[in-house]
Amino acid sequence: EGMPRHASTHAAGVVITPEPTDYYLPLATNDGLPVTQFNMTEIEELGLLKMDFLGLRTLTVIRDAELAIQKKEPDFSIAKLDYDDPETYKMLSRGETEGVFQLESSGMKQVLVGLQPQNLEDVIALISLYRPGPMDSIPTYLRNRHEPDKISYKTPQLAHILDVTNGCIVYQEQVMQIAQIIASYTLGGADLLRRAMGKKKPEAMAKERVKFVEGAQKNGVDKAKADEIFDLMEKFAEYGFNKSHSAAYAQISYFTAYLKVHHTVEFMAALLTSEMSNQEKLLKYISCCKDMGIDVVQPSVNASQRSFSAREGKVVFGLGGIKNVGDSAITEIMDARKDGEYVSLFDMCCRVDLRKVTKRVLEALIKGGACDCFGVSRAALLAALDTVVTRAQKKEIDA
Repeated sequence: EGMPRHASTHAAGVVITPEPTDYYLPLATNDGLPVTQFNMTEIEELGLLKMDFLGLRTLTVIRDAELAIQKKEPDFSIAKLDYDDPETYKMLSRGETEGVFQLESSGMKQVLVGLQPQNLEDVIALISLYRPGPMDSIPTYLRNRHEPDKISYKTPQLAHILDVTNGCIVYQEQVMQIAQIIASYTLGGADLLRRAMGKKKPEAMAKERVKFVEGAQKNGVDKAKADEIFDLMEKFAEYGFNKSHSAAYAQISYFTAYLKVHHTVEFMAALLTSEMSNQEKLLKYISCCKDMGIDVVQPSVNASQRSFSAREGKVVFGLGGIKNVGDSAITEIMDARKDGEYVSLFDMCCRVDLRKVTKRVLEALIKGGACDCFGVSRAALLAALDTVVTRAQKKEIDA
């Protein structure tokens, strides 16, 4: 009694306080990290700042690809790209989006083919629409996009707010704009309305409806029409995405799509590296490379880095992608080969620290094909492994 029931943690939530946090809040620990015992609503009511800091592995993929490209094009920078590359939009329109951020699900591919996106605004709208709730309006959105004469607005004032999204309410910002223009809300008041709708607070909603309808009537919109608009806003605000978030996501989607079109090998190498611990996705993206005519070269203790790398139009399999081969073993193999390539398994065993590159690691390397470069069959290497390791250890002792 009196103890926290459990301490589930918001993955990206960070509470920021002017004084030490325990001055304002009771704290608990979860996996060794301090967490607040109050939830987000109570924290806001206390007047404290809660921010969500989202970490995306895709940013690392983009950076890794950029560094690889800079080896052959020193001036290349992802930040210098504009957003109107026709080849990128052609690829999106074909639905060839494996590895493209937010756009690789089968449902999203169908929508991309149906929409035939022409600019970043289209991608921003899709990312907002493709989620529970707004998804229902995707058919209307697509129809209006291809047949603009079928777009209709409940009142003319809505035209310049919704024309960018083909007559559909897509973003939370549009809900706020409608409240501001139709019912003369302040932007602060419109934000409170959006939050009440999003949080589904019935008492707050009833008050807001009265305020909205009265404001709309003053602006010449009749009560029945104002109620219809409010119902429409309510439906979308419940699930709506804020455009600023969607735009940031769409930018990353565009960057990954551009890299896939124009720097395919470097991008696929970076993508495979990011999924190194996920066997299923690794196989999926290797097969994707083959579909695009890119060879994935098997791992080699003489040629591979820890990560997947681009070389002469091919992707070289990374040693980190072999099961049971850890980072310390990989670092040791790469450091020891600086004096020249290994000529045999025995040569490698003599040059590396066998406490780091253990027999288990060597076995995994042989089975993964990383020792095929020695020109001996895997079965023969495995059969000789014990003897080779023992001889290498004895040679070290004798030295």
